[in-house]
Amino acid sequence: MSALATIRTLWAKDPVVCFSCVIGAVGVAMPLFVPKLWGKYPDQIARDEQQAAAEAVRLDALRRAGLE
Repeated sequence: MSALATIRTLWAKDPVVCFSCVIGAVGVAMPLFVPKLWGKYPDQIARDEQQAAAEAVRLDALRRAGLE
């Protein structure tokens, strides 16, 4: 029996459980695909901005010290 036939049989026997499994699979897969489709998460954007600001301060201090 193929996988599709198995899914059809299970769906016919208990559609509520199968629908719940589909919703669960979508919920588990979303974090894997959303960043690739729409970019970064907001917390990653904020962290990247903080790191860029810290790096700018560090480079400015090196320039003032003449070590760059």
